[in-house]
Amino acid sequence: MVELTFTIIIEEDEDSGYVARCLELKGIYGQGETEDSALDDIQQALDIALETYSAENIQIPYRKVVQVTKNLPSTSAFA
Repeated sequence: MVELTFTIIIEEDEDSGYVARCLELKGIYGQGETEDSALDDIQQALDIALETYSAENIQIPYRKVVQVTKNLPSTSAFA
């Protein structure tokens, strides 16, 4: 068995609570009223996607994710 690691981004959505998306696999999303429920939802979506890829002998797309850190001016809305 091969162990794969996926990067999940969870963002707050004004209308539906939280939305989760997988950076490595295009089109894999989850949602929920809480961060935990959005994470549970996307984990189920990942399980289904990986089962489908395996059953249909589809190669998992390669995507390189690079993290970049930037300093923002102190007047930024994030400060």
